[in-house]
Formats: sequence, structure tokens, C-alpha cells
Amino acid sequence: MVIKKSNIRRGLSLGRSEPWPTVLAQITEGRYSQLDAGPILRYFKPLHEWLQLNNEGQPLGWNPSEALVAGRTSSYSSQAATAAYVIVALLLVTLLLLAACVLARRWRKTKDGNSSEPTSPDNRAS
Repeated sequence: MVIKKSNIRRGLSLGRSEPWPTVLAQITEGRYSQLDAGPILRYFKPLHEWLQLNNEGQPLGWNPSEALVAGRTSSYSSQAATAAYVIVALLLVTLLLLAACVLARRWRKTKDGNSSEPTSPDNRAS
């Protein structure tokens, strides 16, 4: 099935103003108004059966000891810890960038000051 670029552009221009089945029908010129996961499920059926067979009796998810922060087992606290780590990492990166900018500016000032003597009328040889 070939979808025209103009149909995609028109469908995307609708944004969230229309429900997705309506947009899908417009993009596909009425051929599809719903998505069907049947073909994907049929394709992955052997894998799904194998996983069910080989994972039978296995616990789902992670052990509490494998939590992001030791001693914190609830998902809320691990999400808060993750957010705290991200904030700290962003602050450190920001400080490193700021330090790099300051050092680059100082280097540039010293480079410009030592490159050559100014050529003012007073310093020229007559």
C-alpha cells in the first residue's frame, strides 16, 4: 500500500483535533479506520509460546535487592531516587560547561593579549 505524502501531511496537520481512527482513515484514504494487532501477534506467536514455556514458574519483575538504591523497594522511592540522580548529574554537567566557558574566555584573552604588539601610530617605525 502506498500512502501519498499529501495525505500524511494533511493527517499530521490535524494534530489532536481529530480522533486517531479518523486521521488513520484519512491518511489511508478510507482503507483502514482501525489498527489490528493480529498480524503482529501471529508473527510473534512462536516466540510468545517459547517464552511462556521457558519462563513458567519464574518470578515476574525484579528482586527487591536489585532496586536502584539499596534499601528502597517501592517504585515511588526508586523513581524519586532516579530523579534525584538525574538532577545531580545535570547540575554537575552545567557546572562543568560553565567552568569550560570561563577557562576558554580566559585563554582567549591571554591569546589575544600576547599575539602581537598593537600597531598604533606611536609604535610604528618611522
